[in-house]
Amino acid sequence: MSEMNEQNLRVLGTLTCAISVLLVGAGRAAEKDRSDLKALGLKYQLLELKEPRPNRVHILRVDFSTGKIKPAVVVGKDPDGDGPAETALTNPLKLAGGPSVLAFINTNPWDSFPDKDGRKNRRWYEGQPVDISGIAAFGGQVRSPAQANETSVWVDRRGRVRMGRVPGTGRKKEDVPEADRIVEAMAGFQQIVKAGVVVPAAGGAVHPRTAIGVDRSGMVMWLVVVDGRQNRFSEGMNVHELGRQMLELGCWNAMNMDGGGSSVMGLVNGKEGLRVVNSPSDRRLFRRTLSAAEIAARGALRKQLRELIAKGKRTRQDARKLYIEAFPPDRGSNQLGTRPLPMVLTIRKTKAPAG
Repeated sequence: MSEMNEQNLRVLGTLTCAISVLLVGAGRAAEKDRSDLKALGLKYQLLELKEPRPNRVHILRVDFSTGKIKPAVVVGKDPDGDGPAETALTNPLKLAGGPSVLAFINTNPWDSFPDKDGRKNRRWYEGQPVDISGIAAFGGQVRSPAQANETSVWVDRRGRVRMGRVPGTGRKKEDVPEADRIVEAMAGFQQIVKAGVVVPAAGGAVHPRTAIGVDRSGMVMWLVVVDGRQNRFSEGMNVHELGRQMLELGCWNAMNMDGGGSSVMGLVNGKEGLRVVNSPSDRRLFRRTLSAAEIAARGALRKQLRELIAKGKRTRQDARKLYIEAFPPDRGSNQLGTRPLPMVLTIRKTKAPAG
């Protein structure tokens, strides 16, 4: 046996032992993470559908009645002051950065500006000046105004999440009752559930989707991302299917937000901090060359996790977390790149931790 093979076997043996310890420790850590989030009012669920096509639906239920969390819109920097651009595209993990942030999701659509020949560059890049479609407001400040007959999602001064036409559109601020004035606001493409009824007709194109829904009280919100454009893994939904899904969750009202390659959800995960939990269709993954020992160890762990899933001892989501903890992405090469965005909706603790 060559010296290289002996070295690979030693590495494989070490990794196998480490994996066994990791399966126990990481499982306990995952349970603690879920328990901590639930105490704050957050509950994440991964729904794996097989009909009418394979789909992975990421669901975050947010209960603001606990008083421990709040919604907050974050918009990128204004690149030109009084100029036409309302923001510059930014990595969503940078937009959502901060010690109090627990989760985030994409919101409004946007577009670029035409060049001297009238052409728009839609090969999105960080720092690109863009025009936000629909209302974008944070902390009571409006960066992008509401359009005349637009349906929006906003948070009023009582902390309720509301959906419909923003109060005061076309009116002076002082003419709007104090309790109805917006604190945070965003917009999507169309309302898909209205007063407990699915709005869009059946059929239509399937794509990755992002949706926001609320119950009748406005104190419970559902953030939903459907992965798509990934054959036999998760192929996407049409807006009717998305509306039915939101209705089944318990939404009284729900809106289809920007989707496609923009659909992204982030959630805190223990020591890893905030990370993307879905599989965006617009992503770039660069891989380094793996050694024979590491390839064997990865294969052994995948086999072990599949057996645990089959026996009902681990969920697919837990297994994915365990695999990532065993073989974390390299900081320089295996990073999952997501599309830069103009803004995000964050869910954060009402008080940032001291220090």
